[in-house]
Amino acid sequence: MNWGRGLSSKPCQSRARNRALPGPPARARAVTRGLRPIHLLSISALATLPLGLWYARRHNVKGHKLTMLGLFGGALLVAGPFTLAPGRLMHRVVFGG
Repeated sequence: MNWGRGLSSKPCQSRARNRALPGPPARARAVTRGLRPIHLLSISALATLPLGLWYARRHNVKGHKLTMLGLFGGALLVAGPFTLAPGRLMHRVVFGG
């Protein structure tokens, strides 16, 4: 979604739409800088993978198993639908068109 701009290319319709549907505050836009919710999955994966490896090196089978299943589930159940969302390249590759 293009925050701060209307969906129309006509200036007067765009300004009216901006007043009706305000985007996030300028400070929120400055903080996120283009990051989307899918990026939180990447950050959590980068934090969780070393934890799973640490569990494995400590022979904590239960901790390692739960951590790795969480990573796999996150990749399969969260990242998969984001990847195959309409309008994305992989959606066109898998489903054609």
